[in-house]
Amino acid sequence: MNRSTFNHGAGLAIALLGGSALLTASAAIINVSPGDSIQAAVNAAAPGDTIQIAAGVYEEQVLVADKDLNLVGEVGATLKAPTAMTTTLAPVTTRRAVLGILRSTVNVSGLAFDGNRSGAANARLTGVYHLSSSGTVANCSFQGFRSVPRNLLIVGSRETAYIAANAVAASGPDLTHVEVLDSIFIDNEAGVVLLGDDTVANPDPEQLRQTFVVAGNRIAGLGVATNNYQFGVRINLGSSGEVSNNTIQDHLSTGTVAGLGALGSVAIFVRDNPGLRPTNPLTTQQVLVEGNTLVNNLDGIDLLASDGSRAVNNRIEAGGTETGFSNEGGIGLSGNDVGAINNRISNGSVGINLFANPAMGTASHAKVIANRISGAAVPIHEEVGVTGTTQCANKISP
Repeated sequence: MNRSTFNHGAGLAIALLGGSALLTASAAIINVSPGDSIQAAVNAAAPGDTIQIAAGVYEEQVLVADKDLNLVGEVGATLKAPTAMTTTLAPVTTRRAVLGILRSTVNVSGLAFDGNRSGAANARLTGVYHLSSSGTVANCSFQGFRSVPRNLLIVGSRETAYIAANAVAASGPDLTHVEVLDSIFIDNEAGVVLLGDDTVANPDPEQLRQTFVVAGNRIAGLGVATNNYQFGVRINLGSSGEVSNNTIQDHLSTGTVAGLGALGSVAIFVRDNPGLRPTNPLTTQQVLVEGNTLVNNLDGIDLLASDGSRAVNNRIEAGGTETGFSNEGGIGLSGNDVGAINNRISNGSVGINLFANPAMGTASHAKVIANRISGAAVPIHEEVGVTGTTQCANKISP
């Protein structure tokens, strides 16, 4: 491991960090080679430094806490889950993260993350976790954040490639911002999870805690399995932003989730907290889902209790005509002033589903405009209790 100074004026800072450079005039590059420890480099780094990781496999957990850094991998640099992992972000979370980031701004680029399919030995296995932190993950890859044999649980988020949450319990900033860009996700139980903060510790779970951009990624699910609900991108209370220009495919499992019932796996899932809804109805922050290509998923987009959210200009090719899921539909909507506009939806049993029930919430004043729907037994379905829907310029074909 060696350290060299870095000129703040160099264009590399902008190229690596998309204009959000942390480097200062005294920042340095710390080089890590095979046989070195990335954690040792993190410990030695000063705020604003860049850790440059050479090609090779690094089997270790890394924790960055209260320090702003850049982690840059050369082609072939892989951070791999160790055989036995610890909960480095405890007590806030019991997840076992390969790269844990706490109360910091950390930009990660060019690294491959390998979960080694070790979820059975490492419960709640996670690739990268931005916890009460900001930063970017760009041009990275994630694979093997799952268990073999699989953990067949009622909620398919036991193992997850990437998570960001801004938890009150972590004593961080009131608002964080994360971006997941141009990365590849394969062979993972779940792809990208943005939690905001709807924990018991948060006195106001509807407060905006986190903003995000998830764009340009390729996310592939695990195909067909039973009792194991999957999702490509999942967004919870307190998190607002955009999911755009991603390709998400092959989320085909079924499962049962408390408060929601039997579910088909979803490419992009925005939801409130169903456990709190009966006694304390909550809504998510606004989310824009735009320009995505969603192929061979049981369900394309769910915007549930998601006031003001929009699904716009997406192409959704469903994974068949299976029926009986509580959330079935190319696009599912509930909440006030939600919208499905100018989407192309094909081959699902229901094209656009507007909900009105205790499990999914109620759609009011929804906008269903200029969508092209083909091959759906029910192109647009409104449950009894939906009010004020605007439908116009939709094109329906067999």
